[in-house]
Amino acid sequence: MDETAPLAKYTGADAMKETSTTMRANNFALYGPLKALSEAEAEKWFPGKTLVIRPGYIVVPATNPIGLPTGRYAWNAAVSPGARHYRPTRFKSSNARDLAEWTIRMIEQGTTGKLQCRRAQIKVRHGRMLDVIRKTTNSDARFTWVDDKFLTSEKIIDDIPIWTSNSRGRKSVYSTMNINKAISKGLTFRSLSETTRATLEWFRKQPTSRQAKMRAGITAKREA
Repeated sequence: MDETAPLAKYTGADAMKETSTTMRANNFALYGPLKALSEAEAEKWFPGKTLVIRPGYIVVPATNPIGLPTGRYAWNAAVSPGARHYRPTRFKSSNARDLAEWTIRMIEQGTTGKLQCRRAQIKVRHGRMLDVIRKTTNSDARFTWVDDKFLTSEKIIDDIPIWTSNSRGRKSVYSTMNINKAISKGLTFRSLSETTRATLEWFRKQPTSRQAKMRAGITAKREA
């Protein structure tokens, strides 16, 4: 899929009355349609002057500004000595610092139009991501790979940070988005090792209460 692919449609009564509460109640099914509607609204008021950035998953060593406690890069802290983790899949995310620097350049250059910029064409399997984190953090964690059926039957899937099955219908496209246009305009990605170190350094500076309660992932007891 590239920037010309069909977008989700909003079918609700009034988009301006939607809130984080209604999104959660709808299991975030409104999220995509509202994003697409926001793009259209921006272009409506600023025709030919709008820059639309579509980043996909973002990881960053900072507090989420809109209050969604995702814990998306919790693997950094979770891949600790003696830990065990599950399931290889494609890992596609972007470092917010890469996106911020590049977006500023796009604005300064007067770039307009739609740009997909998730890290989709960098072939990073989940196993590779975990190996990089293990090496970067000097961990002795062991990894045990299991299939989708097990994760589904044990109701583990929704507890895993930004994990997307290659066989879960529409969500599988997260790992196949075409980002050639953004790459041609200078988008680059820092290494997973650098993102790991920065995120973990930030996490270790958080209050003890915050570190003790991970916002994503399963407990050590459940994992065992």
